[in-house]
Amino acid sequence: MNKATEKILRRLKCQSTVGKMSLPSNSIFPNYSGYGLANVPATILRHFGITDLSTSPLAEDVLGSEFKGSKKVVVLLVDALGYLDLANQMAKDRRLHGFRQLAEGGRFTPITSIFPSTTAAAISTFHTGLPPIQHGITGYRMYMPDRGLIANMIRLSPEHDERPGRLLKKTGDARRLLGVPTVHSRLSARGVKSFCLIQDAICNSGLSEMVFKGASGVFPFVNSTDMLVNIRDLVNREPGVPACIWAYWGAVDSLQHRYGSWGPAPEAEVRNFGYSLQRELLEPFQKKAPRQKTTMFLLADHGQVQTNIDDIVDFRRSRKVMNSLVVPPIGTGRSPYLFVRDGYREGVRKALSKLLGNRGVIVDSQVAMDSGLWGTDGMRSEFSNRIGDLIVLMKRNHSLFYPYGPDSSPEQMVGGRHGGLDEQEMLIPLFCSRLGRNSLKSK
Repeated sequence: MNKATEKILRRLKCQSTVGKMSLPSNSIFPNYSGYGLANVPATILRHFGITDLSTSPLAEDVLGSEFKGSKKVVVLLVDALGYLDLANQMAKDRRLHGFRQLAEGGRFTPITSIFPSTTAAAISTFHTGLPPIQHGITGYRMYMPDRGLIANMIRLSPEHDERPGRLLKKTGDARRLLGVPTVHSRLSARGVKSFCLIQDAICNSGLSEMVFKGASGVFPFVNSTDMLVNIRDLVNREPGVPACIWAYWGAVDSLQHRYGSWGPAPEAEVRNFGYSLQRELLEPFQKKAPRQKTTMFLLADHGQVQTNIDDIVDFRRSRKVMNSLVVPPIGTGRSPYLFVRDGYREGVRKALSKLLGNRGVIVDSQVAMDSGLWGTDGMRSEFSNRIGDLIVLMKRNHSLFYPYGPDSSPEQMVGGRHGGLDEQEMLIPLFCSRLGRNSLKSK
């Protein structure tokens, strides 16, 4: 680890409280002021002359000079590729050629995810350049009092409705549900093409439909190989036209949920992806540089912690808490929002503290919001009604379990989990490198 990275890590670890309450050890408070996920799309928008965002761009010690003069941009998000695990694998596995080439040819630094460190909220930030307090998406499950339902924010449907996009069908407009313009709408209005690449299986998910609003084109792909080939083709398309290419790869996250946060299967996927990245994207551009100056960003939305069966706290064990809530726990098992009946808040706090022991801490939602946990400035009007009265921040690898379906069981939570503030979840990698640069040597 070089001195610049050490300095950035110290900065990211400097905030250890929410209000007056100390965060669990190894926690990372989300950064929205130059060292976080939200600052990546904000940087790209500003690069193309779009300055009406309140979100600041990436700090100079993160970005460096890699981006200057670029006419085309590739932004590749690898779901669940946590910084700490990736850096550890890069240190011990010499076969991660693609990642190593990006690091050697440009910048490789840690930044933070947003809160909560979940895909639905992070992808909404990725495609808007705004923190959650402004785009209003608060997690995987979200209680929407104005609609009287709990929504699954990946499908964008009521929790028990498996059909994708049902909320869009009711509102009739993705922008109305998201509440803010996407980066694609902003770029298109500026004359910059904005293309999205997404795996075939999730191309029509409600979340994809919502955040791709305004894109110049959406390109479904089968696997990482044709995704990278499509990126290569889009970079060379229309040489005189500025363009951004936004791509998402989700296999690491899927494998970690099934096999655990790190181990043979996730490591193999990272290794294989790095190989494909080298062979299908970096190496071809070394042999023949892009027609226009092109910069590539590679990052993640979050990392994962490993949750075992003994780490799971069954919410049903406290009948008092269960009976005192308006709706079941919302969000994720790592950081659930609690909507408490009037007059029951202190009773819930005491009963829940007894259930948790030293496995989690309870925070007032208003205190967390005032502390900037979801960002600052420009709060969306519905936001405060979507974060409940209390938030539970689980420590270390612990998760809270609540059965949302008749077949739900604590055993289903064993594996990689995310949504909390642990450094394994919150620290994500950011690579920034010029495509076609000669310093990227083949291995």
